[in-house]
Amino acid sequence: MLEQLDSPSSTHGGENLQAESISRKDTDIAYLAGIIDGEGCIYAGFRNVAESNNLTVRVTVYNTHPFIIRRVTEILLALQVPFYVSNPGGPKVSKPGVTVVVGGKGRVAKLLEIVIPYLTAKRRRAELVLELIKYREALAIKYGGHKDQKWVGVSFQGDLIIKALVEDIRKEVHEYPSVLQFSRQANRPFGESSEILRLPLAA
Repeated sequence: MLEQLDSPSSTHGGENLQAESISRKDTDIAYLAGIIDGEGCIYAGFRNVAESNNLTVRVTVYNTHPFIIRRVTEILLALQVPFYVSNPGGPKVSKPGVTVVVGGKGRVAKLLEIVIPYLTAKRRRAELVLELIKYREALAIKYGGHKDQKWVGVSFQGDLIIKALVEDIRKEVHEYPSVLQFSRQANRPFGESSEILRLPLAA
């Protein structure tokens, strides 16, 4: 099913009419990317410092509104990306929320590869996580690792490339420009251009 959207250059009289067709799947992916950009978290790190190879990657979306959580789960189901819904716990609040969690290297990679063309604030973070997953899989091939492999003699926390990627991801989470450093002039694009973030990824 396609939705027809009139191009800004279209005329109501039909002259030079141009139509842009956008599939429902495309609009769903763009919506999901927007939610991840604004309400989500793209994470990579070690859950337990005592376990040197316990490298975790996940994408989460937290919200208090059931309609948003419903929409996110509908889209993930349509994209065939497995997930679960978790109560985040913590202090009691007047309107508690829940978290949609996509975890595991394969699932996270699949999701990020789908939404990355539409991400802005979290695009670089997604690129770094994909790079980390790719490197981690290369190590699995090198050492013959699999789900039951103990990785004898290998420490992910001691791997310089993994450490650098995890640190870069952490910086992307916390170290970005303050909105207060940009002009807040009315009816003008705010801050720096985000167009460069929409360019195709380098091969």
